[in-house]
Amino acid sequence: SFENRMDLAWAAADMAVTRAGASSIAEQREFGVPGILIPYPEATDNHQDYNANDLVREGLCYKLCEKDLASKVFLESIQR
Repeated sequence: SFENRMDLAWAAADMAVTRAGASSIAEQREFGVPGILIPYPEATDNHQDYNANDLVREGLCYKLCEKDLASKVFLESIQR
C-alpha cells in the first residue's frame, strides 16, 4: 500500500533497496540511509545510472546492475 509518511519510513530504515530515480535518491540522501541502488536499465539517457554513481561516490550506497543481479551478488552487497 501507499505510505503517506515517508519521513517515518526512512527514519525507521536500517537500509534501503531502491531504483535510482531522483526522488528516491533525494530522500535517501536526506535521511542518510545506506543501501543498494538498482538503476532502471530503460531510463532515458541512462540517467538512473548517473544518479546512482553520485551516492556511490558519497559512500552511501552500492550499485548493482539489474542484468548482473543474482542472489549471491545481492547477498554479498547486503553484507557489505
